[in-house]
This record gives sequence, C-alpha cells and structure tokens, in this order.
Amino acid sequence: MTGYRTADGSYIFNPTAPALREDITVALVKLKGYDVARLANRSIIEAMFKDYAGISEAAKDYVAVAVENGLVSGYQDETFRPQASITRAEAATLLWRAYQYGNDNKGVGGGNQTTTTTPTPPVTQPTTPTTNPSTPSQPQQPSQAAKFSVDTLVGGMGQGDVDGPVSIAKINAVDSMVLDKEDNIFFLDQSKNKIRKFNKSNGRVETFKSVDSQFDGSFSKDGKVVYYDHNDFRAKKLTYSYASNRLYLLGFSFSNPWTDQIFELTSSAVSLSTYGLNNRQDYNYRFFRIDNNNNFIYGRGGNWTDSFIYSAAIGSESQLLASEKDATGVTFSRYDNVNDRPLDVIIADNNLYVLDTGNRTLTKIQLFPRKVETVVSFDNLTFNSVTAYNGMFYVSSGSTIYELNLNGKLSTFIAGKDLTYNDGNPINKISQLSFDSNGNVIVYDDDNKAIRRINLV
Repeated sequence: MTGYRTADGSYIFNPTAPALREDITVALVKLKGYDVARLANRSIIEAMFKDYAGISEAAKDYVAVAVENGLVSGYQDETFRPQASITRAEAATLLWRAYQYGNDNKGVGGGNQTTTTTPTPPVTQPTTPTTNPSTPSQPQQPSQAAKFSVDTLVGGMGQGDVDGPVSIAKINAVDSMVLDKEDNIFFLDQSKNKIRKFNKSNGRVETFKSVDSQFDGSFSKDGKVVYYDHNDFRAKKLTYSYASNRLYLLGFSFSNPWTDQIFELTSSAVSLSTYGLNNRQDYNYRFFRIDNNNNFIYGRGGNWTDSFIYSAAIGSESQLLASEKDATGVTFSRYDNVNDRPLDVIIADNNLYVLDTGNRTLTKIQLFPRKVETVVSFDNLTFNSVTAYNGMFYVSSGSTIYELNLNGKLSTFIAGKDLTYNDGNPINKISQLSFDSNGNVIVYDDDNKAIRRINLV
C-alpha cells in the first residue's frame, strides 16, 4: 500500500481513494509471505465464487491462497466481488491488523518462512498442509518456561441447561464443539438433542437449534422417496467449514431405512446436505470433518460392527471410503458410553491420517493405491481429546496438550503445570479441544462444566 508522489515531488497517501478487494487480497498474501507459485489452487475459488471470471488473471493465484488460509472470504451469495472497493485508509487498517495480529511470516512483501525449535512467545511455527482450506491462524508454539492464563468463557457454575448472559448460563454437556470465523462457539448436547451457541458479540449463550420439525424432510433414492422424521433423528457430531462459513451436523435417523444424515444449519434454516443408506446399525460416530475439496468425511463403528470411513460431496449420497472389514481402513478403538475415545483425521496429498486416542495410534492410509501402515503408537500416555488443526494433531492428557505431526513426532505444546487460572478453578481433564481465530486454545472442562480459553496470544 505505497503512497504517491505528486507533480511537485511531495509524497501523499490519498486515503480516501478506492482500493479494490482483489488489490487488498494480493497485498495481504504478500504481507504474510506465502509462496503463491507453490500453494495456489485456483480450483477452490473457481468452485466457490460465481464471479470467478471477474477476478483479474494476475490476482487469481493470490485470491486462491488468501481464501485457503482464511485471510479473506466471499459473500453469502457465493460471490467474491473482486472489483468492489474500500478506501485506501480502510485497506491499510486491514493490512496492519494482519501484520500485527497474524501468526504467519511477517516479512513485508514476502520472504521465506523460518523455523525455530524452542521458540518463545510470540514466535510461531510455519504452517503445513491444512485439514480445512481456510482455517484461522496457526497456533502459537509457547515456550515451556512460560505461564499461560486461563479464562472461563461459559459455565463454571454447576451443571444445567440455562441460556442467557454468561453470568447465569450453565452447561449440561458438550459432546462436540466447533468455532466459526467470528469465534462464536457452537456446542452439541446429545442428551438434549440440541446445539447451543456462545455468541461472542454479546456474551450470551443461546439455543441455536433444537431437533424439531425443521429436521423433517425427504430425499429420492432409486426412484423412491424416502421420508425422515425429526423424532427419529439423533445428533452426534458438529463440523464447520471455514471455506464456506457453514455449520454442519452429523447424526442418524432410525426411520425405515436407517440413514446417516448431514444437515447444514443456519440461524433461519435446516437443510439436508447428504445422506447414507446402510443396514449396519452401529451409530457410534468417531469423527466428522470437511476435507480440502469441501467433501464430508466421517467414521463410525468400533463397537458392535467393524470400523468404516465414509466420504460424501455436498448434495450427494455418502460412499464407503475405507473399511476395517476388507483391510482398506483401520480398526477403531472400542467405543463405550463412558468414554468416547475420540478420533480425528487429516487428509494430506493422497494420504488419510487417523489418530485414535483410544488405541493411542496414528495410522496412515494411502488412498491410491491403497496401503495401510502404522506411523507411531504410544504405550505410556492416555489421551482425553484430539483435534486436527492446520495439518497437525493436538491431543490432551489431563491438562497438558501435545502436538503431533504427520511423521509421528510428539512434543509438548502446553504443559499443564504452566497454566494459571484467573478464576482459581484448575483444569483436571480437557474433554474437547479447539482453537480460536487468534490461535488461543479453547477447551471444554467437564469437571467444572465450563468452556475455557487458554490465552497464548
């Protein structure tokens, strides 16, 4: 965002002149130091934006990289509006915020990313291939000598199902938890069959969706219409797409026939995104994600039947991707009602990585040609939660969080002994784990019935 020299040689910035959205996007990518020649994937934005053709040819790679890394997004009408303008002053503010608060390379105008083995805050690690195409900032790698404060965002006042301001809101259970781009927290209470939301903008907890008649509907299969009823639906897992800014819910319906169902949820509507017909009545869903191609991927089983992994494009029927039964997949640890034994996955290149906290094993599934191999197993650790984030796995054991890369290297990310608690209530076990847009860690502390933030930034 350089200024201009006038005819008399004076230097001006001209703050009220327009700057195009695509110009700002290019500037953001240069500011963050991304290698456009290596990272750009135009097919993503071509599929996302109706006005893809309106993006200048020279800017398309930059827009693709920016969208994939969460620097910019489109509008709800599926447009990017590349030629829309904001003032140069507003653009400069956006760029400064990206520089000041972002967690990537901060060499203005590009530059090589650097790595450090024992960084101190706020030095960060370089990113690796991502699980979601537009995840927020890479989390900070804290110094092991540092102390990190913990704030309670929601709950901490005993078990209950109470909406309202955080001063009175209570949590009954959190069985699945995701954050959107604005750091609103959506959490699923399976026993109540409802999704609740912590609204960051006003500090309130609200019931976002209860499973009701909005979940009634039908779909066509082989010329027949299949009806489903919300009374037969059980909600199981949430996921969120940073690329499309959409929230999804996975569950099953035991109407005839039994089906996997994925719904897109907005504040005003519920719509069926995909379904899977099957007669394997094992509905222990172990993970639910969206891959780099905006396809759903989920796994279930590990108790009454074998373990299965499914993939589905939005609007289509899910397909079996990998199965324990025919040795194309991995055996999930046994599920029980006391311990969910969570799993998560990362898709990188032609490989699917499955981290199972129950059997404490990272497995690599090469998709084409199919090959299954164990990357690493851990015999001396018990894991309580796991999340895949920016190409890494983050797992918790007690109040300690570890980082695991795809080569099987495990390192301490945050030691539990380094946490300090602003409300005086310690964390004994992390039951759910995620990250906000600034790279802070968001956890669910079931002992205190509280959603809490570990402040790294």
